Amino acid sequence: MPPRAISEVGREVLVRFANASSPEQQLGEVLALARMKLTAAAVEQPEFRHGLTRLVAALEGGEGKAPLWAAVALMRLHASAKSIRQPVERLLNEAKPPCLPSIQFLDDPDDRAYAAAAIGLLRRDWVSEYLALEVVNEDTGEKARTALLEALVCRIGSVSELLRRIAEAFRAWDVKTNTVGDTRARRLTRIVAALRPMLLAADLEAGVELGLSLADLIQAALPAHMLPESREVRDTVAETVVWLLYELLRTRFSLATESETYEAISLLNRWYAPASWPDGVAASLRRVAGVLLEATELLARQGITDDNLFLALVTLVGRDVAIRRTTLIGERIAGLAPDVLRWLRQPAQGRRRVASTNFAEESGLLSADEAIGRLMIDAATFSRETSRIGQDILDSLAIHDPGLVDPAGKLLRGARLLMTSASVVAAARHLVLRNTPGEIVEYLPAEHDLGGMGGARRVRIITPAVIRQIEGLSPQVVLKARVEPIGGSPVN
Repeated sequence: MPPRAISEVGREVLVRFANASSPEQQLGEVLALARMKLTAAAVEQPEFRHGLTRLVAALEGGEGKAPLWAAVALMRLHASAKSIRQPVERLLNEAKPPCLPSIQFLDDPDDRAYAAAAIGLLRRDWVSEYLALEVVNEDTGEKARTALLEALVCRIGSVSELLRRIAEAFRAWDVKTNTVGDTRARRLTRIVAALRPMLLAADLEAGVELGLSLADLIQAALPAHMLPESREVRDTVAETVVWLLYELLRTRFSLATESETYEAISLLNRWYAPASWPDGVAASLRRVAGVLLEATELLARQGITDDNLFLALVTLVGRDVAIRRTTLIGERIAGLAPDVLRWLRQPAQGRRRVASTNFAEESGLLSADEAIGRLMIDAATFSRETSRIGQDILDSLAIHDPGLVDPAGKLLRGARLLMTSASVVAAARHLVLRNTPGEIVEYLPAEHDLGGMGGARRVRIITPAVIRQIEGLSPQVVLKARVEPIGGSPVN
């Protein structure tokens, strides 16, 4: 369908958009063009291009609120017609504004949401910190907070880094109310509630020490001298955080086998008397305990015991219940090593993570390590490719075959969960990948496979090596890296 012709009235709006005295006035004309459904028809007009140029100039060098109004106007245009989306995104990607004023200067939460989305498209070093600060500064504009978080999630490499960014913003937040603890707790509750659905859908890696990052977020938002005074507020924030942890465990199961993941629960436990979790929190904790028990069973099958993991279970359900549940694991699974069975019946004897010495069981597992290693390599390749093109596939389907968007999304999420489960088994076997495809390294005959081409001084990694890395022991090569020589002649 060709763009609508521009009427005389539309032409007047377009001229006002090009020549308005401020970005705020330009925004009014942007809304008028949208109401008249003339944005697409206006795109090729010289007045429209002139107006866009002026908005970018205001974004980069305007005074006061002018850069914010320019951001709102650009993103309103972005939302009003498909034909303008790529040009606006390109303008924002290429724009070079200094750090902008807080979007809290805009009274309308819808305007703040549009400004947040526009700022998220800027490729400037200050943007991630700015977005995190605004996430915390946002009071009750949940649409604006969601836009800020979505923009921040798109810029961050892992969930752990995301939580650390928000923790830093909380430390910088100076709120003045009669009940500071309650105010900060309510703000944390709103942020975590907005994050939960995003983290379920986002293809973000867990990152390093995610559990400790979540605990740090709680401490940053609610330091010891700023704890919530209201029991209701305290219970609500505790339940919301526990639900977030449960959903992170459910979608990133490899976290479940690390005792540090549950550090936030230990922190929340200090708010309550022993064995006095409120009902709503206790119900969520039981779900987390179920995942932890699955992790304990998985490790037990691999001949591994972990006292710290058991102590986390004690925090969740109490010591007596914890022992009954681990004892049931030992009774249900045939063929466990004797030392693992003893631990399941009487855990937490002062040991950290310990691997069983049952030789027959270990020999059987060793024979499977090469297959696990190949699965790790395939999982890493899958993760890179879906990070690169997964969203593009869904966006393309949304245009050409919308009925396939949900099934394709479920397929991608299911495959990611399968890969995560593989990583859990790999971690239990102490297997890691060394180097990444394309990386150039010194040639190591014991670790690199040149495919019969002779030696080389430097090589490029084609597929990474799989290494067994156990603390206190020398690394063991399970699968050599496939490599190719670069530069010079092979060394024979």
